[in-house]
Formats: sequence, structure tokens, C-alpha cells
Amino acid sequence: MAAVSIFAAFSISAQAQTTKLTGSMSISGLTTFDAPSDEPKNTHAGFVIEGAAALRMFKAMKARAEPDECSGEGWVSKFAGPTFCALAPGGRKAICYVRISLINGTTAGSRQGC
Repeated sequence: MAAVSIFAAFSISAQAQTTKLTGSMSISGLTTFDAPSDEPKNTHAGFVIEGAAALRMFKAMKARAEPDECSGEGWVSKFAGPTFCALAPGGRKAICYVRISLINGTTAGSRQGC
């Protein structure tokens, strides 16, 4: 049985190339900014992904890159549902945002306004 487990773990790692994850995480409510005072403040985990992992995510997203008026001049963004990534001018830096409900595990709006 142990051999099967080791083989399964090796098969998964051989198929998926991993990248070290850098960024930050915060706990908040559903509304990121200017939340109603009665909204619970501990229902969502917000992740900011930076570095090589963000650049890989941006490049892998199937959406078309659009000019991003919020991130700055020359930045472009892509959305995959509520997950959002932005690419800096020159294409060497990206940043991604995702928010996960701590109640049901679904993703929630990762960018609410600028």
C-alpha cells in the first residue's frame, strides 16, 4: 500500500510543475472596501499572489488581456471568474488576486472597484 501511495504522489508531481508561492493573505468579510458595519469580518481569505507564480498564472489564463485602468498606465488585466491578474508594462511583473469563502470554499469577487 505504501508503494502505491508513493507512486501516486510521484505521478502527480511529475505532471504538474510547481512554482514557489509569494504574496500575502488577509481575512475579511465579503466586501473588501467600505464594508457595511454589520457585515461579518471573518468570512473570506484574500490572497495576493506575486512573483513567478503570478506571472505563470497570468500567462496561463485563457481570457484576453484588456487595458487595466486601475493598476496603472500600460498595465493589462485578465479575469477568470472572480480571479484577477494584472501584468505590468514590459511583461516581467504580474500580480494576482483571489478571495475564497471560508464558509463554503467558493471564490468571490477579487476586485471590487479600483
